[in-house]
Amino acid sequence: MEGIMSGTYHICPNKANFQFDTSFMYVIAGMCMLKLYQSRHPDIETSAYRAFFAFGIVILLALFGVLYNCAAFWGVFFALYMITIVFVNVEIYYMGRWSFVKELFTGCLQQPTQCLCQYTIRGCLTCSCVHYRSRWVLLLLATSVNLGIGIWGISSFYPDFATYVLIIMISNLAVYFLYYIFMKLAIAHEWPSFLTWITAFLAIVCWAPALYFFNAGLTDWQASPAESRQGNANCILFDFYDAHDVWHFLSALGMFFSFLTILTVDDDIKDKNRDTILAF
Repeated sequence: MEGIMSGTYHICPNKANFQFDTSFMYVIAGMCMLKLYQSRHPDIETSAYRAFFAFGIVILLALFGVLYNCAAFWGVFFALYMITIVFVNVEIYYMGRWSFVKELFTGCLQQPTQCLCQYTIRGCLTCSCVHYRSRWVLLLLATSVNLGIGIWGISSFYPDFATYVLIIMISNLAVYFLYYIFMKLAIAHEWPSFLTWITAFLAIVCWAPALYFFNAGLTDWQASPAESRQGNANCILFDFYDAHDVWHFLSALGMFFSFLTILTVDDDIKDKNRDTILAF
């Protein structure tokens, strides 16, 4: 599907149909995160209806960002972005057992001192409200990354909004995957299978040169066709494919090996009882 959607964009690259190339990338990144989360939390995994409804909202926001990339839109998007971060953090930290309305509003009216301790930055640094330290570290890191991306976007009014949303999705996937691997190795003392290490190595081998060729800058869909053609260069593979074609070859292989890595990362515990597997 990604290949088909990318092909529809490459027939006539322009601002309007670039979203066809990125929309399914949002879904891929989101599904990879859901897959990792489901590995340790199968009982609280979100339903497919909610997941794809969320993907639809992301794609719709990307569409509005492409069509109406102005200061007003960036203000609304930044506010929604920060609110989403708060809700996702609460959902992950308490694993779905926390009611925003009940705990924050009703609880604060009854016990304002405890509320101040729990729901402020000063409180989290001075009070004993951090009960799940590993999850707190993950959310602190993810929040810092997302806050930085949000400030960077709204301060620069990033012109390519579709790519900006993709940066958000890929950054969160990278943060969660690195956290997952760290927790698996250092805390759970689990060792991925040999196949996982091989596919991870091959993914890195493919992605590193792929990103180099991606940044070659041979074409610019934001410019006119005549201006874009001025950046064309000689073919480098079989005297037929240029650097952008090589990017597609290598990135396709990189995605394939990345998927294999995620799908096999927990093969070493497939025979363990579920109640003995550490959730993080």
